[in-house]
Amino acid sequence: MKKIKTMTLALALTFSTSIVASELTCNIKINSEDVHNTSFEVSEGQRIKFADSPDLKFSLKAMTKDKFELEAFDLAVPSRTYAIGRLKDRGDDLNYTLWTRDLLIEVNCELN
Repeated sequence: MKKIKTMTLALALTFSTSIVASELTCNIKINSEDVHNTSFEVSEGQRIKFADSPDLKFSLKAMTKDKFELEAFDLAVPSRTYAIGRLKDRGDDLNYTLWTRDLLIEVNCELN
């Protein structure tokens, strides 16, 4: 009986450590002007939409515990563009930039 309790506790601890969410802060600039700043938590496999406007939607997906995908969806074109990177330590960041003749979009997401 003691072995079963020990195994149950070990499995519970293993499972609980794999569900830990990452906290990020994302900032969006359009034409060098801050337009959106938000903090949120995202768990492995989860996608969070963190900014939404009539023409642009931004989301971040935790692909693994340290690999993240930032997606920019432009409804006007329509197109989707991505930035993918590893964020392991506090202060690590993922950057996305889109530059056209009329528009400069910069997104920075930092691991808290």
